[in-house]
Amino acid sequence: MNLKWNTAILVCLLLFKKNFINAGSHLRIFGGKEASIEDHPWIVSLQNENLGHLCGGSLISEEWVLTAATCFFKQGDLDSIIAGLSNLTSANTTIKIESVEVHEKFRLRRNFDYDIALVKLAEKVTFSDKIQPISLPDQDAEIRVGTQLTVAGWGFTKVNYRVVN
Repeated sequence: MNLKWNTAILVCLLLFKKNFINAGSHLRIFGGKEASIEDHPWIVSLQNENLGHLCGGSLISEEWVLTAATCFFKQGDLDSIIAGLSNLTSANTTIKIESVEVHEKFRLRRNFDYDIALVKLAEKVTFSDKIQPISLPDQDAEIRVGTQLTVAGWGFTKVNYRVVN
């Protein structure tokens, strides 16, 4: 796949521009609200066979997912993805991960610079109303300060509150 890192980095910046705050031992998105997968059909759950959901990612094509490099330095190996589900406890079909490309300048212990990775799936996903690639900006697009962006995933939206999808 001939995908330039600068486009991938721009997408990460767009996806993770929101302010995250610590809610006890869990991260949350301040002001987040429950949504359905049809609202954000590009989000996928990166999974470990024994531990379940460990990270989120964005589907950028039928066989590529964009995510954070730190996802591959946590407890447990990520071995598959789930796409097209709002509720991760539902019955699901998983797609195995074939390979991972972590940005060559990423260093886990320094900071979060270059915290980006591309995941190649072992098989192509089938697009539907619940599974779609994220809409990427043109490579030369200028994203102005103050532009409203969207972050989607699974987790908490309030302190001491149930997990939302």
